[in-house]
Amino acid sequence: PEREAATAHGEPADRDYQLTATLMPDGDGVKVIARARRLADGRVVWAETMALADIGTAGGVERIVRRIIGAALPAVDEDVSLGLPGESGDFYDRYLIAKRLSLTMRGFDDAKAAAAALEDLVAERPDFGLAYPPLVRLYNTDFGYTGLGSTGPAERARALEMAKAGLAADPGNVHAYTVLGFCHLWHEEREPARDCFDRALALNPHNAVRLNEVASGMLYLGELEAARSLLDLSLLLQPFPDDAYYTDRCLLCLLEGEAAEAASMVRKVGGQKLWARLYAALCAGAQRPGEPGVAFRAWVSSIEPHWVGEKELSVDELRRWIGFHHPLSDGSKDYFMDLVQRELDAMA
Repeated sequence: PEREAATAHGEPADRDYQLTATLMPDGDGVKVIARARRLADGRVVWAETMALADIGTAGGVERIVRRIIGAALPAVDEDVSLGLPGESGDFYDRYLIAKRLSLTMRGFDDAKAAAAALEDLVAERPDFGLAYPPLVRLYNTDFGYTGLGSTGPAERARALEMAKAGLAADPGNVHAYTVLGFCHLWHEEREPARDCFDRALALNPHNAVRLNEVASGMLYLGELEAARSLLDLSLLLQPFPDDAYYTDRCLLCLLEGEAAEAASMVRKVGGQKLWARLYAALCAGAQRPGEPGVAFRAWVSSIEPHWVGEKELSVDELRRWIGFHHPLSDGSKDYFMDLVQRELDAMA
């Protein structure tokens, strides 16, 4: 039944949402029509119809609930972010604003401002687990790849520290496990990384974004079949994948020696994504071994204006930097870096 949101004035607040599910017979199982809507204006922010079996047990009901919530919450989170003010004194608003900036920054200065805002939040409230993952991501990834070469051992050490603190603050947060898993990968701590990804998958196998993250982790661990299976499962949950899905799928195909399939995947990536353009260049070189270097040189030219590393972007520094951001397992890394080296040699 419908239920009015409980607010001080008896009216729905701007951030009150209602999640409903209607069950209808469908062969031996049920068809679930689920939707999340904003109570203030009735706007539907997410809706999905899914066929499910085995609802006659507590475990079956739990699977339904977890699948619906796992899909609905990202849509609700995105809807909340759309209505944010530019500035706010409210703690949770400050978190949402900083998180949004960490995802939409227009340059290195924006990314550093987002990191500073998130650092302020965790200093003020160390028990607020949600603020840690976006901060960790910035430190691990050259501040969202806005300041190329800005991540070094100090930033990676801070990221690992923050990831552990974030998980301790919110041990039920699936994202905290995937974030810590990647930190372990970047420190060559592969067993702890695998434990984190396994735990994330067990906690929520119904969120396509988290499945993509675990799949990416398995790819870097060298478990390519597991990565492909998880990406296939993600595709079932999210029929219209995001760029991260296609980028990881491209890298997976590339590591499996399927350059043509990899190229077809990377063509589906929208915009000018850093690593997708590198993989596209590697695909071009692999498909046309007699013409290496053309697409790769264009990629290098595109990143040079964003380089802020202490060392000049020489061939040796470029090789080191690419490897630094690709914590692949031994066999996969050797193969990947051989593809990179062929392009580097062609530049010389």
